[in-house]
Amino acid sequence: MSTTWVTFGIGNDVYGVQVEFVREMVTLMPTRTVPYQAPDQLGVAILRKEVVPIMDLRKVFGIPGEQATTRLSTT
Repeated sequence: MSTTWVTFGIGNDVYGVQVEFVREMVTLMPTRTVPYQAPDQLGVAILRKEVVPIMDLRKVFGIPGEQATTRLSTT
């Protein structure tokens, strides 16, 4: 049995998540900051009338670098 992965890059590293754990993929959307938010949280976004936390995975994984981009590719 083969496993399908969703992969994404942060800096020079590539990470993957098994596709069965991914609900959906959306493009980067405008965020709103929240008082006292965690340092690795960019803020929250409204997605179909739900508040969704937006995390900066560079900070979560301790990777220095630039801000997130919306560049997407599929293979």
